[in-house]
Amino acid sequence: MSHSFNTVVLRKPYLLFLGEETSPLKAKTAFGLRDWAADSCVGQMHMLGGTVELGLPELDPAAAFAAGARSLLIGVTPVGGRIPAHWAPILLAAVHAGLDIVSGLHTPLQSVPGLARAAADAGVRLVDVRRPPDELPRASGKRRS
Repeated sequence: MSHSFNTVVLRKPYLLFLGEETSPLKAKTAFGLRDWAADSCVGQMHMLGGTVELGLPELDPAAAFAAGARSLLIGVTPVGGRIPAHWAPILLAAVHAGLDIVSGLHTPLQSVPGLARAAADAGVRLVDVRRPPDELPRASGKRRS
């Protein structure tokens, strides 16, 4: 039995967002992408106080877009796996620069105030990788062929 459902293809390359993270252990996603998909990473972006270093150029969203980035990918896990409210201006700047935003955190990107509207206006996508596509088949408990 075959199923067809829409999968979201992430737009490459990425700007890896590190927030204000100081622990490399909380930046496993960013390090994994840097190590295993280096040609898909154009830069990194810190907030004030962030000390995690990937060895990539430090870029803001507009400079990253000019360098070819098409998605800002959240590469860190803040406390509780939630998007802190003070990240909203950075995420909005990324959307305004033309970048999709990709998140694996528990907070849906749509719940960041003003972000969904800004993304729609800019023609970019908010991609929550924790949320499976609606068309993804789910187990029913019945035996399959």
